[in-house]
Amino acid sequence: MSDRYEDLNQAIDDLLAERRPRGLEVASPEEVDLLKAAALFKAARPGADDPDPAFINRLADRLDRERRATSQPAPSPARRRLMLGGLAGAAASLLAGIGLGRLTAQRDAAAPPPRPDPELVGAVGRWFPVAQVDQVPPGMVLRVRAGAIEGFVMNRGGTLVAMSAICTHMGCVLSWRKDEGDLLCPCHGVTFHTDGTVKRARLPLKPLPPLRMKVEGETVYLWAVDDLPPSATS
Repeated sequence: MSDRYEDLNQAIDDLLAERRPRGLEVASPEEVDLLKAAALFKAARPGADDPDPAFINRLADRLDRERRATSQPAPSPARRRLMLGGLAGAAASLLAGIGLGRLTAQRDAAAPPPRPDPELVGAVGRWFPVAQVDQVPPGMVLRVRAGAIEGFVMNRGGTLVAMSAICTHMGCVLSWRKDEGDLLCPCHGVTFHTDGTVKRARLPLKPLPPLRMKVEGETVYLWAVDDLPPSATS
């Protein structure tokens, strides 16, 4: 086993033993997933969400000192047990709230970024006819090309929309998979929903940018830029 995996195993052992991982620089999504799994195992152990008894005792002592300073009567043993139980519950709720906040922040950080706006092509462009309306019935996803732009025109419940057909990872051209109902990148297996958001990816990716579209009569048009003339690429 390589030194890298020895370091990773040590870091996982540290987490499970309530120690801070030492000397690990996470370098891949796989190592991040393993560390997350270790953290979940630790959190799932019985009593992992209980507050530290020493913390409860310190808190009770502080309340006693404050009570004496204000000359309040001492609580009875039964009342003291009730107070300590309430303190434990309050501390557990506080810790749970902190954990929930962290999980919410992690979820928001992992969520895909909002769809870009405006569309992929700016003010410099022109309208290209790409399809006829009857070619895109409800549920249909049609690959089209408009000038230098590869895109999809699709019919979502009677509404025509268009988006880029280029994967936001490495620029590969996506393919429509009718059976799975998604858009597949053949280069690295990334998939997108038909609304352009990421369905499955190993890394956080941007959603597919929308394309400006219009329908005149029975013709569907996309706003795009022209291909460069051959002389400009030589």
